[in-house]
Amino acid sequence: MPWIIYKSKSALQIEVDSVRQTVFLTFARAKEGGAGMPQKGERRYEWENKIVFALSPEETFDLALQAKDIIEGRKESLEIYHRPTPNSTKEEDKILSFRPAETSSAQAFISLSQGENRITVALSRGDLFRLATALPILVAPLLFSGKE
Repeated sequence: MPWIIYKSKSALQIEVDSVRQTVFLTFARAKEGGAGMPQKGERRYEWENKIVFALSPEETFDLALQAKDIIEGRKESLEIYHRPTPNSTKEEDKILSFRPAETSSAQAFISLSQGENRITVALSRGDLFRLATALPILVAPLLFSGKE
């Protein structure tokens, strides 16, 4: 079951795939309405133009640790690079960036870039806490599945 963080300008969906032993991060921009952004309470996003990033369990733990570090006031950033497979002709490098906010009402920003396409999601302190605590619980079974 996916977990989605909805924000006014973008959304982030997190889904654990136990069969592939992968965590998928899916980023989408908010659809512009008549006045620019969706009205409060509306959740309209461009899921058809999403960008998806697949994390290994180890990379997912790095993401959870980064959330914890930001909560605790550390100012380092985390970047994870993925190159497309050699057989892929359409794909461009993807860069996942997770950094504390410098001057904003948000606590942190997580963004995914693929070529010229970049989607950023602002994260609150509560979002960071959920990432720091829930991700390890969701991902831990992947480390032990299929092993005797």
